[in-house]
Amino acid sequence: MLSDSQTMISIAPHVALIPGLTIVLMVLGVNLLGDGLRDVFDPRLRRSRS
Repeated sequence: MLSDSQTMISIAPHVALIPGLTIVLMVLGVNLLGDGLRDVFDPRLRRSRS
């Protein structure tokens, strides 16, 4: 979708903006989920907090 919208970005920037923001939010969400899972399941982090 981003590649297809390159030709129209000067006319209708929302055509590229919406898929781009969706990708950014998905990557951020997966990154935060991974950090949260690491905090819950990494036994080395639990020992250092005690």
